[in-house]
Amino acid sequence: MTKQSLFGYERRRFFASHSCLAAVLILLMTIGGCASGQVLRADAAQIEKKISEARTKGSYRCTAPELARAEAHLEFLHSELDLGRYRQAAWHHRAAIENIDTAIANTDPDVCAEKEVIFASDQSVVITHTNPDVDGDGIPNELDGCPDDPEDLDLFEDENGCPDLDNDGDTVLDQDDICPLQPGPVDAGGCPVTDRDSDGISDDIDQCPDVPGNPPMGCPERVLVKVTKTQIEINEQINFELDKAIIAGDLSFQILDQVAAVLTSRQELEILIEGHTDSTGSDDYNLDLSNRRAAAVLEALVERGILQARMRSQGLGETRPIASNETSRGRAANRRVEFHIVSNDAANGDTNSHELPPL
Repeated sequence: MTKQSLFGYERRRFFASHSCLAAVLILLMTIGGCASGQVLRADAAQIEKKISEARTKGSYRCTAPELARAEAHLEFLHSELDLGRYRQAAWHHRAAIENIDTAIANTDPDVCAEKEVIFASDQSVVITHTNPDVDGDGIPNELDGCPDDPEDLDLFEDENGCPDLDNDGDTVLDQDDICPLQPGPVDAGGCPVTDRDSDGISDDIDQCPDVPGNPPMGCPERVLVKVTKTQIEINEQINFELDKAIIAGDLSFQILDQVAAVLTSRQELEILIEGHTDSTGSDDYNLDLSNRRAAAVLEALVERGILQARMRSQGLGETRPIASNETSRGRAANRRVEFHIVSNDAANGDTNSHELPPL
């Protein structure tokens, strides 16, 4: 049987016997993304230690097929994680665990492990295991702080051979703790509670987690911005002095304050600032004015502590109207500034993603 057909068979057999568990795990991978990838990498390290334990016990002699499959699935697990394909990684994760657990359960070290023969001075023969490990945790008794209790192999003080049931000491046992190495409250699954806008209201109850606000909702008195997948949308217009690139009006500066707050709390975001005008005046004049106005907004955000490297500005003049230029209301709508998110679009496969113009 070829390797490809072997893994095709293993995949079908696994889903037939573990369909519910696999469905749940795949759902978690879809939701968790990067966080789930970190969990799988941590589990991969545990699987490696189990494989080492199995070899010490002699699985390569007594349960070689299961051991080989576990090692193969572990290799594929690492490959899928490197490619960011968490669903496929989840399947190899479970298959590796199933096979290595079977290998260990069906390996008797008294029968399978390597032994050495010692001839005593009284002509008697003593047969001992090369690496005695009573609790089977892969740590020889001579180095094991708890030789009768197996280490839990969770990347936390694994070298001492003693199990640690609550690594971060937050009273949530590791088996129930979503973040076993970071202390957090029980109602948050043992994970730390974040407050990315630093307004003293945790993100789990903050209705405006990217903009500092007031209790109990965590929102400012007037919400002027909203973060979507592709934009930082502003609810009002940023105004300028007539035919100039000078920002005008208290409301304009309040909008800039809230845009800056979003960029401060969401350090992963990069933005393209677009300037637009109505059709009054020549094409060249409008293009130049929109360029200067977009640059003025970028400079205002730099003054508010946002790194210039995270932003670019671009004027598009009158080329992209959103309303009719035949009415004063339409022309007012067309005179606008837009904030497009560029760092997340490509990662999410958005075909309408904006590209940063060159420096």
